[in-house]
Amino acid sequence: MKIPEITADLSKEELWRQTVKALDGGDFSWLDKLLTKTNASIIELLESNGEPTEYMNEAFAWVCFTGRTRDAETLLDKGVDPTSGFKTGLAGFHWAVNRGNLETVQMLIAREAPLEQVNMYGGTVLGCALYSAVYEYRDSHAEIIEALIDARAVIEPGTQEWWEKQHVPTEATKDRVTTALRLTPNKI
Repeated sequence: MKIPEITADLSKEELWRQTVKALDGGDFSWLDKLLTKTNASIIELLESNGEPTEYMNEAFAWVCFTGRTRDAETLLDKGVDPTSGFKTGLAGFHWAVNRGNLETVQMLIAREAPLEQVNMYGGTVLGCALYSAVYEYRDSHAEIIEALIDARAVIEPGTQEWWEKQHVPTEATKDRVTTALRLTPNKI
């Protein structure tokens, strides 16, 4: 797929067309560049185009991916299901933990978004956070994992043993998560 050049002077129709194309294709990084360069709001774009459910759902995954917590709250307030927006194989909550967007994760926990939703790889939100802390590390992963455990995310059998065998980019994260896994009562 050829990626179009991003210019700040796109018509509203072309901006919407490019936004839809990016949401359909799961090209969240490119969409972030597009909306940033054009100084466009995903919420305003959705509203001016009739708030189509399919794109509201994918936009929710995108705002979680990019850590736009206020936009995520707005979409939830408009009735978007936090488990929707799954074209990429990960829902918004999975993307928020993967990308290390702590504020968004905290908001989703406060809004009681499902912790046990499974992504295309078979991982729950906590499973995604643990995997991401090893392979796609962000400084906030330890705090995100602690928050998920505190929120009573189920810890699958063998998780602690798996974690202890992993090479984690920082010892502080390794230690914090190890402690949280050991002290938790919500193992199954």
